[in-house]
Amino acid sequence: MALYVISSRNIHASPHRTSIYVLEDMLEAACDARLIAPVARNVTSFLDKRNLNLPLNKFSSKLISKSIGLYKSLDDIPKSSSDEAEILFLIGMDGADLELLSCLKEWREKFDLVISLIYDAWLINAFPRFTAQIDHLFVPIVDLIAPLKQQFSIPVSYWPHAANVLEQGSCNLERSIDIASYGRIPTEYHTRLFELSTKASSDLFYYRQIPETAQLYPEEPYTSRRFDYQHRGLLNKVLAHSKISLAFDFTYTIKGAIALPNYQEHPSYIYRKPVLALRWFEGLAAGATIVGKRPPTPEVDQLLDWEDATIELPDDVESGIDIILALLQDKDRLREIHHRNYWHTLKRHDHRWRIKAAFEQLNLPIPPGLKTQLAQIEKMCSQAEAVM
Repeated sequence: MALYVISSRNIHASPHRTSIYVLEDMLEAACDARLIAPVARNVTSFLDKRNLNLPLNKFSSKLISKSIGLYKSLDDIPKSSSDEAEILFLIGMDGADLELLSCLKEWREKFDLVISLIYDAWLINAFPRFTAQIDHLFVPIVDLIAPLKQQFSIPVSYWPHAANVLEQGSCNLERSIDIASYGRIPTEYHTRLFELSTKASSDLFYYRQIPETAQLYPEEPYTSRRFDYQHRGLLNKVLAHSKISLAFDFTYTIKGAIALPNYQEHPSYIYRKPVLALRWFEGLAAGATIVGKRPPTPEVDQLLDWEDATIELPDDVESGIDIILALLQDKDRLREIHHRNYWHTLKRHDHRWRIKAAFEQLNLPIPPGLKTQLAQIEKMCSQAEAVM
């Protein structure tokens, strides 16, 4: 098997997308995959940076897409010297990311198997028509499997979110940050925690990480010099040193206001389904105590079925704040949670388990590097269980 991973890292620089790049890097390292990172055509970059919302630019962008393509063509991808199958894997934030395939001339003919994992698959209208030409689509939202199958007449399967627990996880028991917050959380909780932590007499350490604005067509490559790469490294470190990480389901409302109000007006908002998002697994992998509102779906209860995997807050904010502050005083319980969350997540929810399951489903061989890393995880978990 010759595996190729096509990446948007030269197109989008965004803290939100670094989780995709983490998984791509893992496929490159553990599965001996070749990373393909296209760049935009100069005219595409010019139009987008001017203002893509202008009617003329919208028309021009569509014309470019249907004629020469938005991205520079990559025709120099060498075929494998053996008779092994050529596999192309694309991981996208939403369906529109499949447009990246257009940089590969005759991509359908070049590869024996084309598969994709799309995180925000709820934007069904964002998928291009040629989605029907790929061989298998994976999504992390069970409720969207049937609609996507019907829309494109291709196999669609469930790929739950996960984390790079082996390399980025932590079972650190002594933590200096009380509460970590990032992503969508109700404004009321942020406001109250910020007020409490900034009082001169308060020892509460509440840290809210706010991502920088995304950039199209970044000039820097995705390395330690680029802001989104730095954001991911800092986030991993913050979570590893946090006692509590806040996480609220997207669909959770409080006092009539959704966690991220501008999404309520989005024309595709009706497709949005409760989903166990990446932040749960990132926090669990870091051993943090996950506090908030977990998504009300059966698969969540199956995936996070151990004691204190998540701690629910009531709808009343003041009561919820009291629960958080009381939990911070229960040091023994917190240490047990830090230990338990890390080991359960390593044993069951490392990205490597998801990759293995997908390859088995597609009847693909498990790469030697992936086997080695999974064996390492199993050995670590066996040793940990022996002393528990």
